[in-house]
Amino acid sequence: MSSIAETLAQAKSYHRSGQLRDAEQCYRRALESDGSHAEAHYLLGAVLAQQGQLDEAIASFERALLLRPDSAEIAENLRYVRAVADNNRGNALAAEGKLDEAVACYRRVLALRPDYTEAHNNLGTVLAEQSKWGAAISCYRRALELTPAMGEAHMNLGVALSNQGAFDEAVACHHRAIELKPDLVEARIHLAVVLTDQNKLDEAAACCRRVLELRPDFAKAYDHLARVLRKQNKLDEAAACCRRALELNPDFADAQNTLALVLWDQCKLDEAVACCRRALELNPDFAEALDNLALVLRDQHKLDEALGCCWRALELKPDFAEAHFNHSVTLLMMGRFAAGWLEFEWRWKRRGVEEPAPPQPRWTGSALAGRTILLRSEYGLGDTLQFIRYVNLVRQQGGTAIVEVQPPLVPLLEQSGFRGLLARGAPLPDCDVYAPLLSLPSLFGTTLENVPGGVPYLSADVRRVEHWRDVLRATDDLKVGIAWQGNAAYIGDRFRSIPLARFAPLAQAGVELISLQKGFGSEQLAGVADKFLVRDLGDRVDAQHGAFVDTAAIMMNLDLVVTSDSAVAHLAGALGVPVWVPLAFAPDWRWMLGRNDSPWYPTMRLFRQDAPGEWDAVFQRIQSELSSAVKNRCER
Repeated sequence: MSSIAETLAQAKSYHRSGQLRDAEQCYRRALESDGSHAEAHYLLGAVLAQQGQLDEAIASFERALLLRPDSAEIAENLRYVRAVADNNRGNALAAEGKLDEAVACYRRVLALRPDYTEAHNNLGTVLAEQSKWGAAISCYRRALELTPAMGEAHMNLGVALSNQGAFDEAVACHHRAIELKPDLVEARIHLAVVLTDQNKLDEAAACCRRVLELRPDFAKAYDHLARVLRKQNKLDEAAACCRRALELNPDFADAQNTLALVLWDQCKLDEAVACCRRALELNPDFAEALDNLALVLRDQHKLDEALGCCWRALELKPDFAEAHFNHSVTLLMMGRFAAGWLEFEWRWKRRGVEEPAPPQPRWTGSALAGRTILLRSEYGLGDTLQFIRYVNLVRQQGGTAIVEVQPPLVPLLEQSGFRGLLARGAPLPDCDVYAPLLSLPSLFGTTLENVPGGVPYLSADVRRVEHWRDVLRATDDLKVGIAWQGNAAYIGDRFRSIPLARFAPLAQAGVELISLQKGFGSEQLAGVADKFLVRDLGDRVDAQHGAFVDTAAIMMNLDLVVTSDSAVAHLAGALGVPVWVPLAFAPDWRWMLGRNDSPWYPTMRLFRQDAPGEWDAVFQRIQSELSSAVKNRCER
């Protein structure tokens, strides 16, 4: 016994002084002398656990507990080491992508030790990877109840909250994580992500730049800075950041994906495709890269390939809202309206998008039978002008329709006979059901064959028409109204808007060009004044009577409207005025591909680019058609 006692004493001395390998050897020698020595098994388990040899430690604790079944201390340490071992196994399984098995591991840990902070945090992280955001949030909150100063848990909670749309609380979580751990650069990046979602782009960019001050070689910070710069339309800077990220990490699939989007913005479609494909070489299950590849292929008119990419992305992530929305747009562009409208409902589930829904239920298309329905406008003015046509179909279902629209459109729509209008932002009235305006095509089963295309469904004020007839005065010239610029704040405006200088071929003998442009783009008139004549009707247009009220009246005195893809095009089409629309190579879904007419507007003609960015050929065709119209007028 004295020999074992001396050996254990020596082992404990080594153990206390941190000489773990020597302590282990002494404990093992003691057990060679007496294999039933409970304390030696227990202490060997402790030193093995300290060295990370958890499975062996568990075996030693189990033997000790068999010898001393009434020892609470041994039982507690056994539970602890089993929990640590299962937590580590969970981490390994999560790293291998075996998420369900990892979840099971972490739950075993928490059954053994409900107060194990790290396991709560790790379980939350795996649940977040499975997009189970509510469950993940519960795990992170429990971790922080146990350990309030755990910076990583604050950061993770912020990520989960942002995915639930709770942006302000997410920002607070990230700030707390940074306060606790100033060197936790991941928290700063996640903060930048939330600020980007809130459209606080300058703050998001500053956050990324601060990370790069702390870690100049952090590729992820360059990647997110590129995303912010892209939103700020600083495309060259964004591309440079992506390329710097790829210099630092050539296998960084996310940066390839971001660069693809920047190149897409720059209309460099072939290069964008190559970046998406490279991202997918690096990560074949990269659903976001597949979604972006679909987007670029669609803009190359490769619609079947685009659909295939959407399907593959949705196989990988069935609830991937952006891919569903991209899928819907591709189907609608192909004229496959029935399936496209159904997928279009995913627009409300995209990150950073929140449906403006009252507490009442969504209308499903059933007879209203005396009930009140609230119809809510979406997106831009042009969308409302296009889809307001469905209001009368809703009223045919019985009941009362209240139509919430953008405030500038109220006068125009009132004069066009629409009743029950409500300016967006006004208090909502009582209603029984509601529907977003762009959900009505789906509810009414709209196909290419039954688009409610009867025009006019908007009308101009008779007195304003007479007023502008006097101002414009009758001449033999063909009166052509032109508009070239949409809302510059819209991210896709760079594709659809056209420099006024491109309209020069339309300024020919027998044609009077009249500006219909308001606000954005009006400054371009001064730049072409010495090259061709455009009659500017001045700031009085729509200044007194409401948006488009004067513009509609002016259009009724024109022979033709030529306009970029903007609200002006929808107004002309809804008034039944002849309207020609020059379209980018990659047009909005509503114009589809391969046709020069529109099922939405019978008086509209479409003139399409043959290649991205190529407007010359478009305006040559318009010039030729316009010359024929002038000639026909002269011959009459």
